Amino acid sequence: MQGTRRLGSINDTSLTLVVGFPTGTYTAAYPGRTALGQQRQLGFGKITGAAVLDHTIDRIWGVIVLGGAAAYRGGQNSPLENYRSPSATGYGYAGYFWGPFVPAAGLSLTGFQKHDRDKAQDENSGLFVAAANFSLEWSTDWMALLAGVQFPYQYDGIRTDSQGAPRSPWGWGPWLVALGMAVSPF
Repeated sequence: MQGTRRLGSINDTSLTLVVGFPTGTYTAAYPGRTALGQQRQLGFGKITGAAVLDHTIDRIWGVIVLGGAAAYRGGQNSPLENYRSPSATGYGYAGYFWGPFVPAAGLSLTGFQKHDRDKAQDENSGLFVAAANFSLEWSTDWMALLAGVQFPYQYDGIRTDSQGAPRSPWGWGPWLVALGMAVSPF
């Protein structure tokens, strides 16, 4: 369930609240085997929630979006002892109007309280993630196409590998490439 409220004299700020309900199973398993990992479950078994605050600054040359988000991702469920850590994110993006194209760049900074856990075992997830984002949008009055990439650099706090050898807790996270389309024919 999601609700958004626009604020300010020109509605340039928005507050969005999101609540997720535990509707999918979180203990699915292949017959006669242990339960699937939390990434393969249909749900988490807990209520989740997030709050997002966005402020848009509209300029003749383009647009700037500044904002932040806080998310409660369910905590720990049982009996599998899976855990999803709360997080907080701050972000800023700027886009330049170039006819029907809008190239944009941004940076997001996300912190997690602690590592996620899958079946009582800590995952090698980032505790702090700085992600550079780049995108290009093409739009008309009724359609928009967007292509974007994200390059996250993270701190995971883990100083040894699985064999006990030293390793840097800093490194690149999984890159993301995305394509999107929005259509509004009416």
